[in-house]
Amino acid sequence: MNTFSTASASDKLWQKIFFALTALSLIAMPLLSIPHGMSGDEWSLIIYGHDIYDYFFKGSKVALDYDVQNWAQVAGLHYYGGLYDFVVTFLHKNLFSSMDELTFRHIVNSLLGAGLFIYTGLTAKQIGGWRTGVLAFIFIALSPRLLGESMNNPKDIPFAFASIMFLYYLLRFIDTFGQKKAQWKYTFLMGLGFGLAMGFRIGGILMIPYSVLFIGAFYLWNEPFRNKIKTAFGAGVKAIAIHLLVMTVVGYIVGIMFWPWALQDPLSRPLEALEAMTMREVPFRMLFDGAYIMNTEVPNTYTTQWIFISTPILILITFIGSLIFIPKMSTRYGRPAVLIGYFILIFPIAYAVYKHSTLHDTWRHFFFTYPGMVLISAMLCNYLLETYSGKKSMQYGIGAVIALGMLLPLAWIVRSYPNEYVYFNEFEGGVKNAVGRYDLDYYQNSGKQATEWIKANAKPSKGRIIVASNMSQIERYFAHDTDKFLGVYVRLNDRDTKDWDYYITYSRYISLEQLNAGTWPPANAVHKIEVDGAILSAVLERKTKLDMLGNQLMESQQLDSAFKVYEQAVKIDPSNDAVLIRFATLYAQRGNIPMALSTLDEAAKIDAGNPAVYNLQMQIYRAIGDNAKAMAAENRLRALMQ
Repeated sequence: MNTFSTASASDKLWQKIFFALTALSLIAMPLLSIPHGMSGDEWSLIIYGHDIYDYFFKGSKVALDYDVQNWAQVAGLHYYGGLYDFVVTFLHKNLFSSMDELTFRHIVNSLLGAGLFIYTGLTAKQIGGWRTGVLAFIFIALSPRLLGESMNNPKDIPFAFASIMFLYYLLRFIDTFGQKKAQWKYTFLMGLGFGLAMGFRIGGILMIPYSVLFIGAFYLWNEPFRNKIKTAFGAGVKAIAIHLLVMTVVGYIVGIMFWPWALQDPLSRPLEALEAMTMREVPFRMLFDGAYIMNTEVPNTYTTQWIFISTPILILITFIGSLIFIPKMSTRYGRPAVLIGYFILIFPIAYAVYKHSTLHDTWRHFFFTYPGMVLISAMLCNYLLETYSGKKSMQYGIGAVIALGMLLPLAWIVRSYPNEYVYFNEFEGGVKNAVGRYDLDYYQNSGKQATEWIKANAKPSKGRIIVASNMSQIERYFAHDTDKFLGVYVRLNDRDTKDWDYYITYSRYISLEQLNAGTWPPANAVHKIEVDGAILSAVLERKTKLDMLGNQLMESQQLDSAFKVYEQAVKIDPSNDAVLIRFATLYAQRGNIPMALSTLDEAAKIDAGNPAVYNLQMQIYRAIGDNAKAMAAENRLRALMQ
């Protein structure tokens, strides 16, 4: 049973293909990243990077504790290693300041995504040869979720890159055991991989027990490696222990060197961060399987279901099918390599289920496990191609199935760009079938497309054009156009009370009732960003600011004037349920109950999931003594508020 396959003469072509794919990814990924928008996580990490920079160069203490700011969006940020955000900020400030900061961050992010593809391919090559490496590279690079988030996910993609980088060098360390020069080379590279992982996310500290476990697996089930150690058992164990100790020290230093909070107590604070991040809860709603759920109360199948519906079906089918071939694959590739592939995918997900961990949108926090699935799928495909190498018709058939299977996600990538990450596979019925069942553009990536449309198509204005959205830091899109545009944060249901000219709305957090009724986006949408018929976001153009004036009059208790203004506002734009609810309130205060209830019915037609509709209904019915209808409205209100 061989440890790893070695390159043969017939493997040289696949080696050249792998190098070509590597070069292509390093060139193409930065270019492809430019049209992608700012992700939901990105703006807070931009702040974090600047605060760390100020810590080192200006003596600022902000990066030492974000909980004191009483700002939910940045709470606990100091528990994250600051390596990525500081390095990117440092490079931008000192070397690339002429480039837009978001663009620069996306270029760096995309290069780490390319690194994720490359190291996944190299790991597969180390296990099964260059053809296996090429297959793994293609499989992961054409996985739309991974590809799309490689452009602007500054947490999970860097961590996934560092994790597979560490695994590759660990396998090289095992393969070259006994060769002192190579051993020290891979020890330091393992230390770098471990340090990067820890510096991106404290969970990287698990690379230490992983290394011990995987080395143990090779000792148990790989005869050549076991014989190397048995030749001088005591010296072999001592050598491994020394190398792992050096790896740990090197990685630990790399992991905390740009982490201000951890530097205050380097020995205890990383462990404190690990415990804090394990137990930390940041509750919010997520759309999952046709219902809104809290991320603190996800079903045990949450992550596996997301993987099943958003992974290319070829990779899913081959991974599931590989279970039948475990004995034969173990003979071909070695049992440890096969088991490691399954382990790095299954164990973290199973452990999160066991711990009832708080999870966030989709399965992005588990992207670091995905190379395990890709490795197994690539190993099986390569094994089948090898098995039928003497039967050209079978080999061509297998090759055709692989090519067709990966053409499906490739076609999606082409037509959805730059929104590749909202991919749902054929088992789910595509993105159109996922509307109202799962979050689509949860990262609000399409916001850049929306702002670019506004810049090109906004009507001329005497002053600055105000663009509002429920995405924080939207003003960053207008950093170079501040003389023409002003970006502001406004909650969707508060948009009638604030001043804006254009509003960018996303499908996320829209009620199921409104999504299913097709009343989102509202009638004043002048532009939609959509893929395969699924709307990701829309640009609303304000038809009147009388609604804002009406609200101001209501707040100042000028109710008669407010009523007249709202009457005009509703005639001009009857598409805002929040305006209709305020108008209904004024009807009720004037004693016109039938019109108040009728206006609420119109609001419910727009969004039957708006709790404010039933809250006002309940109050009106109670006031007129209709207890049965008041109870029905209250029950509906309670159901929506759960």
